[in-house]
Amino acid sequence: MTISPFRIVVAVVLLVAGVVAWQLTRAGAATHRTATVAMGTAESTLSSVGTITPVNQANLNFDVGGNVSTVDVVVGQKVTAGETVATLDSTPLQNAVVTAQAGLASAQAALASDEASQAASTTTTATLSSVVTSGPSGSKPTSGGGTSSSGNSSVAALQATLVADQKKEDTDSAAARAAITEATSVCTTPTTPTSTPSAEAPSTPSGASTTPPTKPTTLTCSQALSAASAAQTALDGDITTVTSDEAALTAALEAAASSPAGGSATGSSGSGSGSGPSAGTGSAGTSGATGSAGGGAGASAAAGGSSGAKTKVVTAAQLALDQADIDVAQASLDSAQRALASVNLVSTISGTVGAVTLAAGSSVSAGSSTAGGQVVVLGTGASYEVVASVPVTSISKVAVGQQALVTPDSSNSAVPGTVTGIGALATAGSTSTTYPVTVAIESSSLGLFSGGEAGIAIVTGKAVGVTTVPTSSVQTVGTSHFVTVVNGTTTSRVKVTTGTVGAILTQVTSGVAPGQQVSLATIDQPVPTSSTTSTRTGIGGFGGTTGFPGGAGGLGGAGGFGGSGARGGTTAG
Repeated sequence: MTISPFRIVVAVVLLVAGVVAWQLTRAGAATHRTATVAMGTAESTLSSVGTITPVNQANLNFDVGGNVSTVDVVVGQKVTAGETVATLDSTPLQNAVVTAQAGLASAQAALASDEASQAASTTTTATLSSVVTSGPSGSKPTSGGGTSSSGNSSVAALQATLVADQKKEDTDSAAARAAITEATSVCTTPTTPTSTPSAEAPSTPSGASTTPPTKPTTLTCSQALSAASAAQTALDGDITTVTSDEAALTAALEAAASSPAGGSATGSSGSGSGSGPSAGTGSAGTSGATGSAGGGAGASAAAGGSSGAKTKVVTAAQLALDQADIDVAQASLDSAQRALASVNLVSTISGTVGAVTLAAGSSVSAGSSTAGGQVVVLGTGASYEVVASVPVTSISKVAVGQQALVTPDSSNSAVPGTVTGIGALATAGSTSTTYPVTVAIESSSLGLFSGGEAGIAIVTGKAVGVTTVPTSSVQTVGTSHFVTVVNGTTTSRVKVTTGTVGAILTQVTSGVAPGQQVSLATIDQPVPTSSTTSTRTGIGGFGGTTGFPGGAGGLGGAGGFGGSGARGGTTAG
């Protein structure tokens, strides 16, 4: 039987079409890139960036404002601790000390004057009472005859008590303010400082205080708050004491001022005419002790006249104010003397000058690195720190003591670090609010240079020796998590419970067991533990010299119909 060429061609076309359809259908079947469930370590990390700063670095600023007189160092110069690096013009500061000394002397003189006025007023009333009751023809007054010497002593004692208690109140008030400032600083700043503050000059210029300022002892937040509360309680007690002192002294002064007047008012008129050089008529005493108007010794009439002059009345409250003025003046003098002692800017550490932004003749502000400049000294050592900004949504995951990896921009090698501080004051940005987190690192390879940027990965969670799967194999739907388990040619979707979720591995607490194969959801995700490679075999190409191009399973390359085609490629593994 003869088969026509047309039928042969039709048969070949139908066969080829069938093979192509079979291959295309098979190529569309599900393929999986798998990994093995295994025991391992899952780490969750929080990524950020920050600036590397040597811990042994001193940013030296003047503690007082003024005009720079000299700058004694240049960048790259070696300096030692205590060496002077710059100075201020001391003339204005010396003048301020002289002015403060004059103010203190004036305040002290005002207190002495007011105390003398109180003593004089009580003595005058006592003398007047004595004269009125000792006239040759006058009878004794029927009521109290004035302030005795014991009364004067009582007033002086009350004055001394008030002044002493007022001074104690001012001292405790300053202590309470300092305690509150200390508590605010301790409770709102990181535990590790980023720089060393400048120190005062080791030598004391003429006219300055020889007692160096006392540096506060480092306290915890709770200790600082307790100290502030105790200082405030002491101040409240001082205020109560001073108020009581003022009331007692005021009562004594009023008694001294009122008793003599009452006695002379009840004195008898007397019967003799005045004699002697100071004789006068009774009318001279109309504004004073009227009881002697009828006559008596001339001295009594003169006394009556002199009592008509107004005497300065100094209250107990005025003495308290005077003492407060003295305390303020003394504080101003102490401040001026400290400022004078700070004309020399000295290095607090030994090292290399890293930056100088001061210039002779320029003006500087107290403690400011921007208003006038500063000198930066980089010390030796391998201790550094980097401050990262962590969003408010993630700050609850960070804790002091957590491990971190710091990768400087200048290096591909990560350096281990530790979280040493979390700032309490947030920084509000345009998109989010962040908190500063300080990470301490030790590395001798970073050198003297500071200010370099670095990537930071803070380990916020770590699970060791647990069942893990690649993170890319986990699919999340709402609050549920699933993995696709591959068993030969079959697959099944299994719900799992996850623990610590890391960038590479995720802890699984239930659902799968070590040894099972799971499908990776992301084909390009690297396999952290193992992989499985599946292969397919192509068939011989059809007809001609080129054949049909191979598909996913690989239809053969060159070769004749029925010949041996090229083996197909494998799936990515």
